[in-house]
Amino acid sequence: MKHRVTMRFTTRQGNSYLYDDVTSMIFPWSGMLENILKLLETTETAQLLANIPEEYAAEEWIDKVHWVDYWKNNLGAFYREEWKDSPLSYDNFEAELGANLTNQLILSVTDDCNLRCKYCIYSDEYALTKNKTCNYMSTDTAQKAIDYFHKLIAPQLARNPRKKFGITFYGGEPLVNFTTVKYAVEYAREKLGDKVYFMMTSNGLLLTDEVVNYLKMHDVGLAISIDGPEQEHDRLRVTVGGGGSFARIKKNVDRIREKHPEYYRTRVNAVCVYDFLTDVEQTEQFFEDGERDTTVPRAIFVNRVSDTNSCYYQKFSKEDIQQYHDREKRLRDKYFSQKTCGCSSSSYLTSLIGSSALSIITRRRALDGKPAYMPATGSCVPGQKLCVNSNGVIDICERVNGTNPIGDVHAGLHTDRVIQMVSNFRENIAASCDKCPGQKLCGLCFVNFETEGAFRKQKEICANHLNVMRNNLSLYTSICEDKPDAEFIFSSDTIELDQPLTTF
Repeated sequence: MKHRVTMRFTTRQGNSYLYDDVTSMIFPWSGMLENILKLLETTETAQLLANIPEEYAAEEWIDKVHWVDYWKNNLGAFYREEWKDSPLSYDNFEAELGANLTNQLILSVTDDCNLRCKYCIYSDEYALTKNKTCNYMSTDTAQKAIDYFHKLIAPQLARNPRKKFGITFYGGEPLVNFTTVKYAVEYAREKLGDKVYFMMTSNGLLLTDEVVNYLKMHDVGLAISIDGPEQEHDRLRVTVGGGGSFARIKKNVDRIREKHPEYYRTRVNAVCVYDFLTDVEQTEQFFEDGERDTTVPRAIFVNRVSDTNSCYYQKFSKEDIQQYHDREKRLRDKYFSQKTCGCSSSSYLTSLIGSSALSIITRRRALDGKPAYMPATGSCVPGQKLCVNSNGVIDICERVNGTNPIGDVHAGLHTDRVIQMVSNFRENIAASCDKCPGQKLCGLCFVNFETEGAFRKQKEICANHLNVMRNNLSLYTSICEDKPDAEFIFSSDTIELDQPLTTF
C-alpha cells in the first residue's frame, strides 16, 4: 500500500509550493495541480484528459495532467510504499560497520567539571543522565579505546588513504584531565598518523599558555562555550561558588588571539546554548560585532537547552516563551533580508536561523540511501560514532542518557545489544515513518525518544518537527524566490569528516 508523502507550504511572497518526500523536489503548486493529483488516485490518466473541467482552460489542463502523471507514474513521486521489514541480523555487523560507516571517536575523559552551568545535561534537571562525579578516564582506557577504534576502521584506512577520522575530547570539562588528553593525542597520532583530526569542547577556564601551546602544536580544534555577552553568559554559566565565568574565559580567548592569531582564526570556535530567557538579538549582535573586530570566535553551533527527560522548561512563563519567539522572528527577518541582498550574516545568525536553510539544502535526495534496517529519522547507525565514557563504556554519542550502551573498550561493540536497540527503535519509533511527509528532512534521532533502556514514541515531538520543516521550507524557498543565486555558507568543527552515508 502506498501513502502520500507531501507537504504544502507558502512563501513570504504568498506563492504556494509542494515538497515531495520521495524525490525531495520542491514544486510550484496550485489548486489545479492539487486537484489533478487527487483525481489520479482513483481515475485513469486517459479519462482525465478526456474530461476537462469547465473552470480550466483545456490546453493548460492537458499539459498539467501529463506533467503530474509523468512525475507520479514514471518517477514515483508523491507516494511511498510501506516498508518491508529488514531486520539487522548479520553476524559480521561489527566488521561491516567499521569498513563503511565508523568515522569518529569521542573520549569523554572525565565526568568532573569546574563549572556548574544551570542547564548542564549532567545536572539534577535531567532524570536519566549521569551526574557530575570525580571519575577520570585513565590512560589505559584511552589507549584501549583508540586501539579498538583503529582496528574497527582499518578497512577504511586501507581503502581510502585520504580519508580523515575524528577524535573528540569531551566531558565534563576535558582539560581537568589534561594528562589523559595529552596521552591520547600522542598515542592516536602514533597509530593513525595524519589520518586523525582532533577536536575538543571546553568551557575555556583552563586555557593556560601551556595548554594552548600544546593544542596548537598538535592542531587540536577548540570549541569554547560562549553563550553571549557577559550578562547573558553569566546568567547560566556559573562557577562552583555561583559566580560568573565570562571575564576569565574572555581573558583566555584574548590571549589566544594575540599570541596565536592563525590558530585562533582557523581552529578556535564558539559553541552557544540558549533558553527562552536568552536575548538572542543582543547575543547575535555581540557575535556580529565581535567577528568584525575578531574579538569573539565564530559560532559554529547554537543549540537550545535540551528538553529531553527534563523539567527544565517548566520554569518559563507564556510571556517568556512569546518574547523569545518574537525575538527569533525578528532574527529570521534579518537573515532573510541579508540573504536576499547578498550581505553576509554573523556566524551566530547563520547557525541559529541559517541552519533552517541548511536542513533543506542538505536533505537526502531520491537515490540517497540509508541502511535498509535504519531507513528513516535523523538517527545514525549505532557505532557510526563511538562515545567512550570515563569508565570505558561505549555509547552511541555524547548526547544520549547513558542507559542504552552499545559496548565497552574491552569487548568492543555488543552486536546483540545494537540489534536489540535498532529493533526497539524501529518497532516503537520508526514503524510509521514510511507515512511521514518529512522523512528525508528529519533531524530527530535516538536522543529525542530515549527513555531508560528503551525508546518511546511521542507524537507531539513529530508534529512539532513537521511544523519546523514547513517553516524551514518556506524560509529557504522565499530566499531563493528573491535571490536565486543566494549564497549559503556553513561551517562546523567536523567539516573534514562530512561524507555521504554509505549503505551496506
